[in-house]
Amino acid sequence: MSRRAIWIVTRGGTAVPGGIARMVEYLTREWAASGRVPALHIQDSTGRFGKKIMPAFFALAFLRVTLAGLGGRIALLHIHMSDYGSVARKGLMIHLGRLLGLPVVVHMHGAAFRDFWRRLPEPPRRAIRATLRRADRFIVLGANWRDFFIHEVGLDPARVVKLPNGVPDPAGWAPRPPPGRPALLFLAVLEQRKGLSDLLGALAELRGGNWTLDIAGAGDPAGYERQADRLGLSGQVRFHGHQDDAGVRALLGQCDVLVLPSYAEGLPMAILEAMAHGLAVVATPVGDIADAVTDGVSGLLVPPGNPAALAAALHRLIDDPAELRRMGADGRRRFEQDFEIGQVNARLEAIFAGLLPAPSTTPSRHAAPAA
Repeated sequence: MSRRAIWIVTRGGTAVPGGIARMVEYLTREWAASGRVPALHIQDSTGRFGKKIMPAFFALAFLRVTLAGLGGRIALLHIHMSDYGSVARKGLMIHLGRLLGLPVVVHMHGAAFRDFWRRLPEPPRRAIRATLRRADRFIVLGANWRDFFIHEVGLDPARVVKLPNGVPDPAGWAPRPPPGRPALLFLAVLEQRKGLSDLLGALAELRGGNWTLDIAGAGDPAGYERQADRLGLSGQVRFHGHQDDAGVRALLGQCDVLVLPSYAEGLPMAILEAMAHGLAVVATPVGDIADAVTDGVSGLLVPPGNPAALAAALHRLIDDPAELRRMGADGRRRFEQDFEIGQVNARLEAIFAGLLPAPSTTPSRHAAPAA
């Protein structure tokens, strides 16, 4: 068996909070279980020990990729990129891959890349554009981001490929009857960009209604707990903190509506996991969320930063549990069609295959001679 592998370069490997790590974990787990080749090797590019040690860890990762490339152990470099500092670090990896003569695939996840790009003066834009153009393929999560990278950043349309995130099919999933008391779920890192303050503000208008809210995600909940207390929501809102895979699955299995009123996104894993579990989704049409959630069919989309519209959408589903379940069933169908991790990996495998040399074949000594 060949020692050459596809090297996945990503921040923190699979052991840090966030959607990139979760996607890489699902991708590599299914890839190995399906026996896809070449094998995948994860190279953590930043470590998990804080910003002070990050430069040293990146230098070590850079050295490891260099030595592996020179030693013929890398078939292809698959670089997962975000925004801000990630662009500089992964840009160096792109240049290294090209210097080593390797095929390079960049997988863009940066929810804030658009704002990052528009704040830059033209000289660094030119440098970033030139770097990204060196990738053989540039993967984006949907149509919105593809348009941005082609028309605003200036990448070659032939190299920009849409590939959504994917999640596993939950074992033992089965449809459930309409809930008596809808359980809402917020599943995301606790940061301003995810819109949790807007969600609590919206629910203040529905205070005392027939609903509960579970909040799970890494980050400091203290400020949000104080906001919930101030709004009189403490009796209906529960904070769970960061959850492992089992905890996430348990919450998705117990809840009815995933609420994610974000200001900026790629294609959130939480939304796809909710669809896999048959939850209705209430979200904002930012990033490529509208590629997954059809407004009024598999969920409801509201403008970001609009608690009143968010409250109205939630009220609609809380008051009509049968419609809630209908939307969840449509989301489940969309998951089965487009977002199951095996299907996504098959498409990723095809992208890789288009860049890798065809396997060499040795003619059988029993083969008939060519005419």
